[in-house]
Order: sequence, then structure tokens, then C-alpha cells
Amino acid sequence: MTPRAPAAPSRRTALKQLAAVTGLTAANSLFFSLAAEAVPAAATAGQPGVADELLPRPTAVLTVDPQRGECLSVVGDTYRILMTNQQTNGAYAAIDMLIPPNGGPGPHAHALFEETFSVMAGEVVVRSETQTYTARKGAFVRIPRGGAIHSFTNESSAVAHLLCVVVPAGLVSLFEEVGQPVRPGTFLPLPPMTPEAQRKRQAAAEKYGQEVFPLDYLKKRNIAPQ
Repeated sequence: MTPRAPAAPSRRTALKQLAAVTGLTAANSLFFSLAAEAVPAAATAGQPGVADELLPRPTAVLTVDPQRGECLSVVGDTYRILMTNQQTNGAYAAIDMLIPPNGGPGPHAHALFEETFSVMAGEVVVRSETQTYTARKGAFVRIPRGGAIHSFTNESSAVAHLLCVVVPAGLVSLFEEVGQPVRPGTFLPLPPMTPEAQRKRQAAAEKYGQEVFPLDYLKKRNIAPQ
């Protein structure tokens, strides 16, 4: 009997192996691990010689020009949506973020979403209940699932530029509901936070699984910057 050739590893397995053995940076290793988890399992998973995904191998890649993608003003920041819920079938979303001086979201949490971002230019101060970290150009930040309360604010005099990935992609729907269209690379003034506007924002946040905390919630802990 001719011995059966070993089955080729599935894309999910190959991605995990690549993240584990190639000495990738923390950021790239996390990216490959998240990509592996996003590969859907087939009903035939575990059968010898059967790949554990149903999607056919793609023949093209997606590209986004520098000024393309929906641009939204969210709490005074400018978010350019690079990959939408629809484009990734809800697996993840990618967002190009411009944070002006004194900008950035206040303390919040999202238990069902993993958020990561790389600082492309400038810096932001990232706060949690136990940390204050100044993330400068080249830094990488991960907010794991589970609901860690966090914020990131631009406390410098220059615009900060972040590349953000959220897994899965649901946060983009929140940005689309509360944001206003804006031209790429520009900013809208921070809208006045009237009691009615605050109620609407709170309702939208709860709708998409976000918790919102008072602006001074994390600063009260007075943790020294790292």
C-alpha cells in the first residue's frame, strides 16, 4: 500500500506556526495570531487531509489609497476607516486615526472587542486603572478583550497619528453612528457636550457594548507615567 502523503497544514495552523517560530515582533506576532483566529472553521475540521476553512483561496488583495476610505470626526478626532465590517465579514476593522492636541477618547471599556494600535507619529498618553504610559512613535498598545478601562489622550502640541485594528469589527458601527463626515486630514471642533448630546452618546455606546466613564476617572488614580 502506498503511504498517504501528509496533509498540508491549513492556513489557520500555518499562521499560528509562523507567529511562534519566526521571531516576529510583538506587534506582528499578535497580528498573525489574530489573523489565525479570524479564519473560519469548516464543518469538516479535524478530518485527515481536509483543510479547516471553507473560503476559497483569494486571487487579489485589497488596497486603499491615502485619501480614500470613509472619514469621520469622532469626539474631535479624525478617523479614516481603512477596512470596514463589510469588507472583512466582521472579522476585524482597521482605522487610521489622527488625534489633535488635547484630543482622544475619555475613559471607556469594550469587553467584547480587542483593540490594538501602533503610533505612526507623535505621541499619546495611554491610561488604565494601573498604568500611565506615554506611547511615542513606534510604540504598540494592546487593549485585550474583557473590559479593561482605558483612555488615550494627546497631551503634546503636535497631531498624533495612530493605526488601529479592532477585532471583531463592531466598533466601526459606533463611530459611524456618532461621527460626522470630515475631509481627510482635517478636524471638526469638538461638539458641545449638552445633557441631550451626552445622553445620545451614552445610548449609542451601550448599543455597541461600550462602557463610558467620567473624564477624570483614570486621572484620579494619579499614576506616574512610564
